[in-house]
Order: sequence, then structure tokens, then C-alpha cells
Amino acid sequence: MDGSGLPHASLYVYTNGNQAGLEAWVADHAGAAPKEERTIGGQRALFTSAGADGTPTTGAYFAKGEFVFSISTLKIEDFNALTGQFRFN
Repeated sequence: MDGSGLPHASLYVYTNGNQAGLEAWVADHAGAAPKEERTIGGQRALFTSAGADGTPTTGAYFAKGEFVFSISTLKIEDFNALTGQFRFN
């Protein structure tokens, strides 16, 4: 949390039981916000600078096994610092 009580980051974990591809899962669940491909911790991710409703945010979606992860922050600096520590096996 920052000084005003806002969280620096949020992380959500969703099941992807039907094993949809990342693009399909994001399109179905996160709307049409612009996305670009990036790598986080060696894992392919879709990065966005706007939420599904157009609200500015910094976030990414990535899949690992039967799960899709969503991480978002208010500032790009927080996003880069946090995701720079991620490592997947």
C-alpha cells in the first residue's frame, strides 16, 4: 500500500479448466483493451495499459498449467519492479 492506502499491486488467479489459449481466455474475460505480448519470469504474457472498461492501469495476464494469472499495478514502475522478480519453473 502507498501512503494514501492504495494497493501497489493486485494478483488474481483464475482456473482455465478448458485449457483455452491465453488470447482466447483474455478476450472472453478481460474485454477488448489493447494488449501486447511480453515475457514475465520466462513466461509469455499479454500486457495491457488499460482495463476492459478503458480505465488506465498497468497489468498483464499469463497462463501456467490450468491457471491464468492477472497482475495489475497503478504505476508502470511498480509493475516492472514486481514482475522483475518473477521466475517460473
